[in-house]
Amino acid sequence: MNNLTRRDRISAFALSLILSVSSLSLPADAQEQAPFKPPLKDLDGHFPFEVPSSLDAWEQRASVVRQQLKVTLGLHPAPALAPLQPIVHSPRTMDGYTVEKVILESLPGLYITGSLFKPTEPTQGKRPAMLCAHGHWDNARFYDLPQAQIHKLLATGEERFYNAGRNHLQAKCVQLARMGCVVFFWDMLGYCDSQQISMDRAHRFAKATPEEARNDQGWVLFSPEAEGHFQSVIGIQAIHSSRALDFLLSLPDVDPDRIGMTGASGGGSQTFLAAAIDPRIKLAFPAVMVSTGMQGGCTCENASGLRVNTGNVEIAALIAPRPLGMTAADDWTRTMHADGFPELKRLFRLYGAQEKVALFPSLHFGHNYNHVSRVSLYGWVNKHFKLAQPEPVLERDFEYLGAPELTVWDDQHPKPEGGLNFERKILSAWSSSSGQQLLNGSDVEKMRSELQLGWDVLLAPAQKIVGQLEAFPFTANEAPAMGAKLPSGTAAVALEELDKNRNASRVTLMWSHGTLDPAAKNVVKAGPQTLEARQLFESVQGKSSTLFAHLYSMEKEDLQPLVANPRRAASFTYGYNPPMLIRSSASLAKLAIGYSTKSNNKVTVWAKGNDAFVAAAAAKLHADSIGTIVILDDGSRLADAKGIDDPSFVPGGLRYLDLPGLYACIPQVKVKVISTGKGKEMKDWQTLKEKGLLGHVELVAGP
Repeated sequence: MNNLTRRDRISAFALSLILSVSSLSLPADAQEQAPFKPPLKDLDGHFPFEVPSSLDAWEQRASVVRQQLKVTLGLHPAPALAPLQPIVHSPRTMDGYTVEKVILESLPGLYITGSLFKPTEPTQGKRPAMLCAHGHWDNARFYDLPQAQIHKLLATGEERFYNAGRNHLQAKCVQLARMGCVVFFWDMLGYCDSQQISMDRAHRFAKATPEEARNDQGWVLFSPEAEGHFQSVIGIQAIHSSRALDFLLSLPDVDPDRIGMTGASGGGSQTFLAAAIDPRIKLAFPAVMVSTGMQGGCTCENASGLRVNTGNVEIAALIAPRPLGMTAADDWTRTMHADGFPELKRLFRLYGAQEKVALFPSLHFGHNYNHVSRVSLYGWVNKHFKLAQPEPVLERDFEYLGAPELTVWDDQHPKPEGGLNFERKILSAWSSSSGQQLLNGSDVEKMRSELQLGWDVLLAPAQKIVGQLEAFPFTANEAPAMGAKLPSGTAAVALEELDKNRNASRVTLMWSHGTLDPAAKNVVKAGPQTLEARQLFESVQGKSSTLFAHLYSMEKEDLQPLVANPRRAASFTYGYNPPMLIRSSASLAKLAIGYSTKSNNKVTVWAKGNDAFVAAAAAKLHADSIGTIVILDDGSRLADAKGIDDPSFVPGGLRYLDLPGLYACIPQVKVKVISTGKGKEMKDWQTLKEKGLLGHVELVAGP
C-alpha cells in the first residue's frame, strides 16, 4: 500500500477497522491523529523493470504499455494529418554525400523542417535509412560549438576532428550517409527552423500567464484543456517522428526493412518512444537516456499518464526483439549496467535474441553523443543492417554547414505563421478531429470500443490500487435494507460533495444492517447524507447493529497535490501519479466488490458533482458489483477544472468525451440521470444518446 494516497490509506485502514460485527468503537484521539500522506513520485524516482516469467506474459504486458503510450501521447485515435506532400529543395553535393532541405506538414498547418543526407556512392537495390532526432543542444541542426570547447573535446579524445566538434549531430548524419544510409535529421519544436511553437513554449514553460488563458479561438499547450485532451509537446514530437518515417518510406530508394532511429538525451526519449509504438522502425539506438533513474527533465519529454506504473526501461523493452543499442555516461545512466540492462538482457532472452540488445558505457565522459559513442552506433547499424563496413567504423573529416547553408526558409519557401493563436488553432483542430473519429459512423460497439480503450488506460492505475487495498470483512448473512427507498436485497451507496474549507473528519452514509436506534433510523429515513464521524459511531455504539460507512469524503482535498517542481507543468505530477478522482474510484470499487462478493447482491450508487465520475469509474473497474447509478446532474464536468490542481482535473478525460463518455463504457449498469436544473443542460448526454451509446441511461429533465 506504499503507493496509495492519504485518503486511500485512511479509507482502507478505517474501513477495515469499523466494518466489524463485534465493535464499532472509535479511539478517542482518532480525529486528532495526523494522517499519513505518502510522497508523490516524480521524474527523479526509481523506475525498475520487472521482467515477466514468460514470453506470453510479456506480450500481454507489452500490449498494455504500448496502448498506454498511444493514449497518453494523444495518438488514440490517431490524429488526422495533412497529406504527405514533402518539399525537398536546394540540393548540395558534398564529399561522399548530398544535403537537401526538407519541409513536411504534420498536423494541418504545422511543419517539420530538416536536412536530408544521401550517399553519392552508387549501390544496387534499396538503401537503409536512419531517422535522427536531437536533444537539447543549442541550435541543434545549426549547432556551432565555441572554439575553446572544441579544443577541449579534441584534447580529451571525445572528438577526432574539428568540424565534428563544431557539430557532432551533423557529423553523425554525414558518417551514416557515407556508410550508405539515407538520413533525415529534423528540428524539435522551438529549434532552428521550427519556430511555429517557440522554444519558450515547448521547453521552458514554467507557469501559465494571462496571455495564455483560453479564449474564443481555443486553448494552448500546458493548459487544463490541453492536458484534458492529452495534447503535449512530446505528443507532437511523437507525431513528427511518425511523419518523418512516413517521409523516408515515401522515398523510392529506401528499404522499408532497414529503417532505424537514433538520438541522444531528449533525442533518445523521442527514439525509444517512437520505436516502442511503431514496428516500422527496425532498429533503435537511444543514447544517454534509458535508465531506471531520471526519466526526462524537460516538458518536451513528459506527458500526463505516460509513465504511471511504468518507466523508460520497460518502454525501451517494447522494441524487443528488434535491435536495441544504448549508451551510458557519467549522468543518470551511470547505473544502467547493473540496474536496467540486465533486465533488458533477460527480456530479449525470452525471444532468443539476447545478441540484439547492447549497452555501450563510457562512464568517464559526461552527458554526450561524442565520437566514442557514435562509433558504437556505427557498429550497431553496420552489424544489423549488414553494411559490410570494416570495423571499427571511424569518421573522417567533413565540411561544416551552418544556419545560412541549412535553413529551409527562403523567398520561395516563406516561414509559416506561429504564436499563441496558431497554437490554439492547431490544438482545437486536433481535438475536433479526435472527437469526430470517436463518434464516426453508425457502429455503436466499435465507437464504444474506441472509448473503452482510452478509459481503460486512464483507469488502469485505479485497477492496481484496488488490488492493493485490504478486503472488507462482510459476512454472508447480512441483509441490507434502507427503509422503503430501495428494493429488498440491494445496498445503497451515497457519494456527496462536502463543502470546501471543512476540516473535520466526515463520513458518508452508505448502507445499514439490522436494527438501528432512533438516531440512526432518522439518518436512514432522511436519505444519504454526511455525519460527523463521532456522532455516527456514537449512534450505534453498543447496539446489536452494524452501520457501514465509506470514508470517500474524509478530509477531501480542496486542491490536488503537485510534485515539488518549480515548473507548474501537469505532466511532472500526473506523468507519474494518477489524479485524485481516479484514485478515489478504487476505494469505492473495492467496497462494492466486498459487499457483492459476500451477499451476491449488487450495489446501487447515488452521486452528484465529481462523485458521478467516481461512481462510473468504480463501475468500469468492476461492473459485476455495481448494478445501478443514480446521478443528480448539476452540470459538473471534468471540463470545469480551472487549473491542474483542481479536484476535478483528470488528464485525458476530455479526449474521451468527459462524463458521458465514461458512462458509455458501462452499458451493463443501469443509469438514471436526473437534471437538477442548475448549470449546464444535458446536451452532452443527449449527443451520445442519439449515437446509440447510452441505451442503458435514462435522462430525466429537471425543474
